[in-house]
Amino acid sequence: MKTCPNCNAPLPAVFPGQVAVCRFCHAETRENLPPRELPLTPFRPTPVSPSQTTKAAPIAVGIGMSFGAMVLVAAVVFLSARSTGMRSSKSSSPLTGKGAEAVATPADIPKIVDAGKFGWTDIAAPGMKGSFGAFDVIGNVPWAIGIAKNWSSDAEIAGIYLKGVRPDGVLDVSGHDDSDVDYRFGSKNLAAAQDKLREVSEKRLLLEFRLWIKQGKVQFMADTSGSSSAELAKRPTPSFGCPLTTVLENAKKGGLAPRPSYSLIAIYNDSKKLMYWHSSGNATSSNKMTSTDSACKPW
Repeated sequence: MKTCPNCNAPLPAVFPGQVAVCRFCHAETRENLPPRELPLTPFRPTPVSPSQTTKAAPIAVGIGMSFGAMVLVAAVVFLSARSTGMRSSKSSSPLTGKGAEAVATPADIPKIVDAGKFGWTDIAAPGMKGSFGAFDVIGNVPWAIGIAKNWSSDAEIAGIYLKGVRPDGVLDVSGHDDSDVDYRFGSKNLAAAQDKLREVSEKRLLLEFRLWIKQGKVQFMADTSGSSSAELAKRPTPSFGCPLTTVLENAKKGGLAPRPSYSLIAIYNDSKKLMYWHSSGNATSSNKMTSTDSACKPW
């Protein structure tokens, strides 16, 4: 029940829009009409003219094609990077074939030596005769000299140290730890330079170059333990024309006992003759063999 806003007395009921008169103070109060609800307007899509459709279609198609092209480029870049990574991880050394890092070449020897690097360095040395499984020491002398001349242009073999020579004159240096070939070189030019340097300095030049073939790899090292110029002057130009099979045959005639393999040392003696020694594991306790000259004649 509504009350009079003036005296708060109850007002008589009237219809909306009519005036109610208070019976006590005679104040008039109009009954408000209820608010009208707006009618709902149904949604009708705005018609699109054919010209508008024609203009919008190329834009939509262009956006779609651009997005597709971006996805395609991203896929190509990803697959290319993945392929490169796989090739990189599977790349193998020309010597070991076991995915090793790229090794140095003979042309890199001067800068590696000049940089003062000590210790053995792997080297890729193409042109080797035969294989690591049946390494021909004498047949590969020119190959070894060619590598050493990158160290010094006048490099000459000072000695060859062999472990695991089979009776057929070859070595299996493909992976066995008990077989290796060690070519050692000297340089008369470097030895002469060392003699002059010694007058003013304690610095020691790298007078010896070594080429080591072992376990399917070729390695090199330069050190200061080479021969003096006086010692090198006594040596003739090295000649290793006789195969090891003949060397072993001559040695057996001289009393060398048959063995599955031999450790040999080839050096020039004071009388300028090539001498092969059979080593028992210690060079100081080696037993002299019946040696062989470059014409394969025993002496």
